[in-house]
Amino acid sequence: MAAQPIERTSIPAALSDALRRRILRGEIGEGEQLRQETIAAEYDVSRMPVREALRQLEAEGLVRFSPHKGAVVTSLSPSEIEEVFDLRALIEPDLLRRAIPHLSAADLETAAENAKAFDDALRDAGPDVAEIGRYNWALHAALYAPAGRTRTMQFLQTLHYQAERYTRLQVILTHGEQRASADHRNLIEYCRRREAEAACDLLRRHIEDAGRDLLDYLEKQRG
Repeated sequence: MAAQPIERTSIPAALSDALRRRILRGEIGEGEQLRQETIAAEYDVSRMPVREALRQLEAEGLVRFSPHKGAVVTSLSPSEIEEVFDLRALIEPDLLRRAIPHLSAADLETAAENAKAFDDALRDAGPDVAEIGRYNWALHAALYAPAGRTRTMQFLQTLHYQAERYTRLQVILTHGEQRASADHRNLIEYCRRREAEAACDLLRRHIEDAGRDLLDYLEKQRG
């Protein structure tokens, strides 16, 4: 997929957004080297904002710097994936519990819109299927943001970035879309009815089941 021109208003941020999308979509694969001069040429920028963008992706766990290869796209080991989902299962129910008393009709509508976009992308299996991770995060973020825990949300978004590459493949290739869609609908409904215990229990199971399915899938694929 050809690189698209980007606006120059905040070049490092725009570059990190563009590269992040390509990594999460699988267009730039695990272990692939990110050559600064090549990226600079693709996006018609100097190497300085490229370095800044790569450092941002390093902070998010999507890129690491090797002494001999420079920046490369990371891969997560099974134990690291397990840790990511364990952290999510601890953090997200707590955020949701704090957020539910403050959820507005607009928050619930935003969550529902992204749940529908998630379902539509999976059903149509077109180019938009690469965006299911973005829709999934937007859905969850809409439900958690009213908790007012800005730092926790920033950390949580990084965890979602790290798992997104694998989760999209797992949902699509193991046909887990029906369960994911049902969980999303039920979660939003529990939140709408302010049933905090039921919502948090469902959310915890949703995360734990997704992590377990993903690890089983990767174990088979990596052999």
